[in-house]
Amino acid sequence: MNVMNHNSCNLKNNEYLVTYRSVDNNILKDFYIPALKESSHYKRAVGYFTSASLSEASRGILGLVANNGKMRLIASPQLTLQDKADIEKGYELKDIIERSLLTGLEAPVDEFDAVRIRNLTWMIANDKIEIKISMIEDETSSYHEKIGVFIDSQSPPNIVAFSGSVNETYRGLVSNYESIDVSLSWDEGDREKKRTIQHNDHFDEMWENKKPGITVYAFPEAVKE
Repeated sequence: MNVMNHNSCNLKNNEYLVTYRSVDNNILKDFYIPALKESSHYKRAVGYFTSASLSEASRGILGLVANNGKMRLIASPQLTLQDKADIEKGYELKDIIERSLLTGLEAPVDEFDAVRIRNLTWMIANDKIEIKISMIEDETSSYHEKIGVFIDSQSPPNIVAFSGSVNETYRGLVSNYESIDVSLSWDEGDREKKRTIQHNDHFDEMWENKKPGITVYAFPEAVKE
């Protein structure tokens, strides 16, 4: 299990529901931001990469930065029909991914999004966030898993893991009817402890490109710039 130690923070300082549903809870304010404020490391695997998703991913990140923490994000490019046709024709996959990501960054953002994007670009420039791009073996399909892992600086570290329907998008975090299930590493039940560890290990295997059926690419320099 791969974890990092940073400034002191403790995920046990928060209370967590077993399940959050947007019809009953504000997932962003009730769960997401409080967990980030008590984390030294945040790992997130989502389905889409767009300006809007990056903007929403940066919500609450200041709490993570205050802990000298880091974020790792695995996302999938949104391939158009033309992209998929080009893959089938044998065009260079790296170039198609780069084109798709750049297209995703062209989406308009409002003033508040722009502020969060600037925060995020600062994080990228200062190595506070790393991004990798995932593709499943069938390159005409998309990686669409949605999991997240928060890790604090305690020894041994506490872990909060979640999975569910929420993407790193405005609609996903704020306006859609969404739900997530939350597991705690300090829970008395073995099943919950195992789930947090398995989510964390699964993410690390993907990050290190060791997961069968999924290829994870380095974030293209052109898009990073």
